[in-house]
Amino acid sequence: MMKSALWLFLPIIILIVLVNYIYTQDTVYNAPIVNVKPASFDLLLSERGTLEASRFVQVVSPILSNRAKIVEMLPEGSKVKQDQIIARFDIKSFMDDATKWKYSIKEANAALVQAEKELQIQQSRIDESRQNILSSIEIAQINLNDIQWGNGEIKLQELQQTLQQEQRNILMVEAELDDYKSLYKRGYISKRECDTIEDKLKKAYEQLSAAQARLNNYTTYDWPKQIKEQQIRLKELQDKLEAAQVQGQFEVENKRAQLIKANAYLQHCEEELRVAKQNIVACDVRAPIGGTILYHEIPKNGRKGKVEIGDSIWFNQSFMQIPDTENMIVRTMIKEIDLRHIKIGHDVNIVLDAYPDITFHGKVKFIDSIAKERADESIKYFEVLLTIENNSDKTLRSGMSATVQIIYKQVVNKLCIPIEAIRQQQSQTYVLMATEPPQKRNIVLGDIGEHEAVVLDGLQDGERVLLR
Repeated sequence: MMKSALWLFLPIIILIVLVNYIYTQDTVYNAPIVNVKPASFDLLLSERGTLEASRFVQVVSPILSNRAKIVEMLPEGSKVKQDQIIARFDIKSFMDDATKWKYSIKEANAALVQAEKELQIQQSRIDESRQNILSSIEIAQINLNDIQWGNGEIKLQELQQTLQQEQRNILMVEAELDDYKSLYKRGYISKRECDTIEDKLKKAYEQLSAAQARLNNYTTYDWPKQIKEQQIRLKELQDKLEAAQVQGQFEVENKRAQLIKANAYLQHCEEELRVAKQNIVACDVRAPIGGTILYHEIPKNGRKGKVEIGDSIWFNQSFMQIPDTENMIVRTMIKEIDLRHIKIGHDVNIVLDAYPDITFHGKVKFIDSIAKERADESIKYFEVLLTIENNSDKTLRSGMSATVQIIYKQVVNKLCIPIEAIRQQQSQTYVLMATEPPQKRNIVLGDIGEHEAVVLDGLQDGERVLLR
């Protein structure tokens, strides 16, 4: 009976064991199993952003005043290459300017040549006048020297000799008279003969007196007068030379001023011609960079409106702009709590909604220092600008939406497990070990990425864990 009963329950026992085995296998091995092993991954911060041009290059008028009147212009939105003509100003007035200033340059050149000749003539006249006065001064000095030390001295000696001769003559006549008087007393001659000698002596005294008077007059009046007159003449010539030099210098400076004025006017004409030619070239407005043309609004009779053909553009006034699509940026907002992870220079992955299959690379360029709040949130955000470094695609447009991933840390060869292996119960973080039966083990996590997490404690390389 016992054996019969045993055989009766044996199939039931086998069925129970088989069911328990199958249930155990499903519990342990039905879930995927992964090995704990070292891995490398990037820590990413994902946000949405908007594509923008890094700068807008302005198209301005280089023509002075408001004479730059638009006569041709490419439609707004046109794609252009650098240096391509995108607009034209009316060239007629500038061509007229060029013709006018070319004629003025010819007149200015003629006036300059005339001024140079007049300066040379004036300088020659001054030199000639100065040389004549110098010659007169030289002659006057010679005459003065002649009067003082030449003929004047000789005449003085002649007058002195004449006086001495008259004095000797008197002595001779007196001696002769004494002889005559002695002969008259002896009776050898008549009284008349003696009176004749006395008359001769009287005449000799008169001649001596006249010679003395002539000498005195010469030394006292005539000679000093001649010297003084010649000195005055010399001084007059020297003063005349000085006055001529002053007057000549004034006249030369006046002619030189006229020359400078003529030369300045010539330079002015040449500069105006250069500006006219420059304006003629500037009438062909060229694109400063390649890109898409955008029209500016400009003042029009007290209002503003987009630029159009017929408008006159002031000097340096911007009337078009071209976004620099070769250097695009992405503008995004980072939550205050995440700002601590971000630094300028961090690498960035950028995916545009318009091109989901292309990943652009860039870097963090700018982090705003002032927080902003969104109307529907209490969270504070900081504006961050990201560059795009591999923008070879010219179809990028300002305003495109993008998803950005800022790589703020790189985990290299750290012990990791997939995110799907991590389980939490209340405040505990644990995994299920791939054992029979599965065992719960608490772990300590480090950096957590998009797909993996670093295990700091609780697991070893090569152990196996269950995924959720």
